[in-house]
Amino acid sequence: MSTPWMENQPEPLRTSHKIGLVLLVTVIIVLGIWVEFRGAYLQRRMTDVGPYFRAAWAVNSGHDIYKITDDRDLHYVYPPLFAILMTPFADPPDGVDRTGYLPYKASVGIWYVLTVVAGIAGIHRLANVIGNRSSSYAASGRRRFSRQWWALRVIPFLILLPAIGRSQMRGQVGLIIGFLLCFALAAVLEGRRFRAGLWLSGAICIKLIPVLLLVFLLWRRDWRMVLGSAAGLFAGLVVVPVIVMGPLKTVGAYESFYRDTLVAGFRGDTGGSLGGELTGITSTDSNSPMVVIHNIIHPEMKRRPKVADPGVRVAHWIIAFVMIAITLLASGWKGKWFAGKVDATLKDAAFMSAFIPLMFVSSPIFHPHYVSMAIPLVIILVGILWERHKYGNMPVEWKAVFCFVAVSHILTSIDRALFFLYLRDFGLVLFSTITLWAASLIMLRQTRVGSFAPAPMRGTDPAEIRSIAVVLPAFNERETIVRSVESIIRFSERNPAYHFIFVDDGSSDGTSEVLRTALQNRKTEKVSFYRQEENKGKGYAIRNGSRMVEADAYCFMDADMAYPPRYLKLIERRLRNADVVIGSRSLSARLMGRTGAVRAFLGTLFNGMVRYFLGLPFQDTQAGLKGLRREAAIKIFGKSHVNGFSFDAELLFLAKKYRFSIDEVEVSDGEDHVYKKGWKLLAMSMFMFREVILIRWRNLTGRYD
Repeated sequence: MSTPWMENQPEPLRTSHKIGLVLLVTVIIVLGIWVEFRGAYLQRRMTDVGPYFRAAWAVNSGHDIYKITDDRDLHYVYPPLFAILMTPFADPPDGVDRTGYLPYKASVGIWYVLTVVAGIAGIHRLANVIGNRSSSYAASGRRRFSRQWWALRVIPFLILLPAIGRSQMRGQVGLIIGFLLCFALAAVLEGRRFRAGLWLSGAICIKLIPVLLLVFLLWRRDWRMVLGSAAGLFAGLVVVPVIVMGPLKTVGAYESFYRDTLVAGFRGDTGGSLGGELTGITSTDSNSPMVVIHNIIHPEMKRRPKVADPGVRVAHWIIAFVMIAITLLASGWKGKWFAGKVDATLKDAAFMSAFIPLMFVSSPIFHPHYVSMAIPLVIILVGILWERHKYGNMPVEWKAVFCFVAVSHILTSIDRALFFLYLRDFGLVLFSTITLWAASLIMLRQTRVGSFAPAPMRGTDPAEIRSIAVVLPAFNERETIVRSVESIIRFSERNPAYHFIFVDDGSSDGTSEVLRTALQNRKTEKVSFYRQEENKGKGYAIRNGSRMVEADAYCFMDADMAYPPRYLKLIERRLRNADVVIGSRSLSARLMGRTGAVRAFLGTLFNGMVRYFLGLPFQDTQAGLKGLRREAAIKIFGKSHVNGFSFDAELLFLAKKYRFSIDEVEVSDGEDHVYKKGWKLLAMSMFMFREVILIRWRNLTGRYD
């Protein structure tokens, strides 16, 4: 039986753990020294930073970033934004004045330190979210610098250390991409999905293959993250390059990038200027399915064709498509197109991170050092495993999976013996990556609830309602307001727990004077009056009126007495077991009562539109009779932006978003109530439709977070 981490008391580091941390830091420093030596002091520079730095110089000098080469005749093959960001490290060719440029040796060292710091920051960020937000990790792992705190940061790093070392030896961007993906997933777990999309777009703007994660976002209909990604991609791929390089050079750069990198890479042949250094199937240590199948078919290295057969290329794309389809089906299809999202649960974040291995396998060029970008997946997997099996206890099969990943990189890094070269060419890293992906899906399908399962609906505990404030917004109700005041005063005399606040929303027909006179003639402490000088709208009036009185619950109802006050007693009873209670007119009452055909049609149409766009399941969103417990009122009114009649729809949307419990009670309008008619009704419906779109937009942009 699994024991959650919360049963473990925070444990300090032992001496052996401290020694291990010192050794890990020593390895990082020694690796940095070795990278500096290989990259800057050898006669032939042995890292991949040369094309980055030379492309940065091309940005400064106005040359084509995809035509210029470094001292080893290697081309730049990333999107333009990365070259722009690298301009502080610009490296001019031999013969060009280096005045004002950073020395190449310093650039290599700074780049190494920068990538390591970025990787550590990303790991810490994601692990910190897990530690701070997981209820079962809180008691042991949240304690800073405890053994559990260090374990969630160090062990994933150690598992991928061989892959990370490969990436760092080549001066690659693996830890930078890992940093961006860690921050994206941390934002997902915090429910900040627009921000998560921005982080993801940053990874795509540097290295194109993370674009595959957008498939998952579209599958789960996470429109906020899609919108954030779209905004970030537009800024990073279009706006910034156009500002820095100009429109014509930007267009020319993308033409070269598309023709010489993307097309040639998808073909997997030697076409284009990059065939010999990147896209040629025998030119690199690529472990994509296409290359591995080609190598297995042609095991003799010296006789291998440089172009893959068409069937091999088709097999590659079939394998990629099948793996993507399996991952999507395993993650599940939730609801309708408009209702889905990536939930803030560790399990759902793990499904998203399961696409990280897929972006390696799907790419025609899969260098083994790409696996360093999988650090977010490993952090999440370790978190889930320790959640299920107790900190420090990991199933032997998972130890084998992680060891397989690490050993596959160690063995294929050895290029001094033919045996190890065959292990590389025949896809040992590919198979370990697929194993990690498959094991992740199997475990996730067996995991019913992740560490960040959504909190249960609040308000299930019975609550005593001793005082209720009722806000009645009024606008140009001169003809009906006296009758409403009399009805409310009679009700308040029999029910002293209620306090009524009439709010005149800037009426121009004398409603305020009639209200003041009516209340002076019938003095009562339980009915008050407040006038707003300007017409601000129903929502503004309700929020403003609710501040006038402190109560255990707050209700609002139309000042023209569309619903008899007796329904307030029903609302009060239901509020004892729910956070929010709403009046709901039945379909028959709306279509067979005194409402006209046009109003009935528009009301039904608007309600359907609200339910569609806001994902609300309620039969009636616009009935002017609702009640909220104090906690719900403070939270919802504090976040509300709508001042007009769509305030009701926004209230229900926010109540559902903040997971307040909601109850519906059936109500019917009073016999004397007269509905508004004419063109004003149609104009009001159009305005309310606009407000509903704005509610969705505010949610997408995080205004309600």
